[in-house]
Amino acid sequence: MSGQTSLEAVLGESLNARDWRDTSHGLRTATATIAGETRRLLVAVDRRAPVRWRELRGDLAVAVLRLKRVEADDDPVRIVAIAVPRTSSATATRAGDFMEEFAPDIGWVLFDDIGGVRAEIPGTGTGMDRDGSARVRPRDARPGQTRDVFTDLNRHLLKVMLLQEAAPTHWQGRRTAIENPTQLATLAQVALETSHKFARTFRDEGFLTKQSRRLRLIRKPELIRRWFQAERLVRNRRFPTRWSWAGDHGIDLTEIMTWSGPDPWGVIGGFEACRLLQVLHTRSPGLDVHVHGNQPIETLLETLGLEPCEQRDANVTLVVPTHPRSVMKNTVYVEDSGLWVVDVMQAALDCVKNRARGSEQAEYIVQEVLGIDTDE
Repeated sequence: MSGQTSLEAVLGESLNARDWRDTSHGLRTATATIAGETRRLLVAVDRRAPVRWRELRGDLAVAVLRLKRVEADDDPVRIVAIAVPRTSSATATRAGDFMEEFAPDIGWVLFDDIGGVRAEIPGTGTGMDRDGSARVRPRDARPGQTRDVFTDLNRHLLKVMLLQEAAPTHWQGRRTAIENPTQLATLAQVALETSHKFARTFRDEGFLTKQSRRLRLIRKPELIRRWFQAERLVRNRRFPTRWSWAGDHGIDLTEIMTWSGPDPWGVIGGFEACRLLQVLHTRSPGLDVHVHGNQPIETLLETLGLEPCEQRDANVTLVVPTHPRSVMKNTVYVEDSGLWVVDVMQAALDCVKNRARGSEQAEYIVQEVLGIDTDE
């Protein structure tokens, strides 16, 4: 089996690649079916079969440059394909690490003349084994395991994309049409590599695609369902307390939140955030305040005059979030009260963990406020 035939056969099996043609840039192009959509492949093929890693690394770099020089409006899936004497796990690991660092949005395929293949193609969920049989398998997941895609920064990036059309009173981040991971990184103020990794992950999960030259979240009801499911497993550090200065009518939020000075010592979350954002659908069971983990809790308790107690007796619960950047990077200033609260999606995530009517409140936000029909 020749290298060319092997490459076409593998991509044909894994991505239904067909209609192969040569381009004027010395590349190959094909039509493929990815997540039910028709996409174009743009492939830089090198059949010189480098023997040493430094030679292979050089060939990878040159092929990447060849692909990046080609401008295309249809956002093709770009792939580097290089013939090697024999595929091996060690070579594939080094190639994968190199591409992850220098070209995280470009796929790579190593193939030999007996049908051996090693590959990883971002945005398609496709990985390939030495024997050339392709299967969907994220690199960092083991058989039978589900990856935790809802990491701290992934949550932040999801909010930046999901809340672009939310009311300004519900999310106060920057808004613009997001065309690619590079633009998303700038908008969300994260590292470029982080944004590209996010894009690959959620494309592989089937929640991110490119339509009309924009990155778009798709299958939102399923995405929200999985996010809520993951959130219910999160165990934030919680410190139930009583504020002894509360009046007969309860806590004056402005008073307690500015007790230690004009700079906020925390961010109001949960049901009270829903009330302040004017999206409360149920009754608020108490005040949760997210605090930065670098603040010593004992010092905070003493400064604010808070006394530790059982949860059932608490009127203020301090919460050290497991995902601090996602919480603190998206805070909302409520002008009417002069208070800082979590964004509307975080309010839903806070509430969904409540066993009483938390799921009802969270679903109300998603369906009625964000307009995502989770009953689909």
